[in-house]
Order: sequence, then C-alpha cells, then structure tokens
Amino acid sequence: ELIAAILDALASDPPLAATPPSATDAVSPASPTGPDKAIAEKAAAEKAAVWRSSHIRDSLTATYGPFWHVVHDCHAFGACVHESGAGRRVLARRGKHEFLIWHHAANNRSFLEEVRRDVKWSAVFRMARYFFLFVVTAYALWFRTYCKV
Repeated sequence: ELIAAILDALASDPPLAATPPSATDAVSPASPTGPDKAIAEKAAAEKAAVWRSSHIRDSLTATYGPFWHVVHDCHAFGACVHESGAGRRVLARRGKHEFLIWHHAANNRSFLEEVRRDVKWSAVFRMARYFFLFVVTAYALWFRTYCKV
C-alpha cells in the first residue's frame, strides 16, 4: 500500500516538463548548445527531482499523516533514517535519480499528555500542602484584622 502510493506519486511529471517544446524553440538561436545545453539539462532534471520529492511528501502527508521526509540524490545529503518507524523506509528510483523516503518517528502527544508525563507529581502534591497552609494562615490573619469578634 505504501509502495503503491510512492510509485503513483513518482509516475507523475512536473507541470513544466509535461508541455512539449514547440518547433520554434528547437530552431531559435537562443537555445543552448554544447556545454550550456548539458548544464541546462542537468538543471531541468534537478528541478524535476525537487518537484517529485515535494509531490511525494505532499501525497504521503495527505494519505498517511505528517512527518514524511523525501531526499533525492542531486545533492549530497545526510539523513538520520534509523529514527524511522519499522516498514516506513523506501528507496525508489525514477530515471537517473534515487529518492530516499522515510517516515520520521515523532510523537503525536498533545500538550496535556506531555505535561502529565513530564511533571513530577509527587513534588507538586508536596508543595500543594505548603501552599494550602499558607492560604489558610493568610486568611486567618486577614479575618483577625478586619473582622473583630
């Protein structure tokens, strides 16, 4: 299921690459030739790889939730893939580019769950006793001052 979703996302082409060049573009004197053509082709391939990476990430986020990372091999990149959940790491290839796709194992706990887990409740209850004694003493002093019995 995950592999099928990735292959579907990889099968789509960037919007700019889908439009075929016109006949006048091939004949125009402004079209690059020689080394400039190779640089332009490499830049176009890199743009397509970047588009596919973000397209894969967006489709996986929409289908399976957040924390998806997609890296293509146009540039050197170090990734901490061992933090991925089991069965949530895929290496795919489209054309000359490889795409490393993984799901980051992040927690989905809410703020209250984090507080409940991280607070040392024994210390809170111990301090609550002293706070209660302080409030009762302050009330007794106020009552003694303002309410002459």
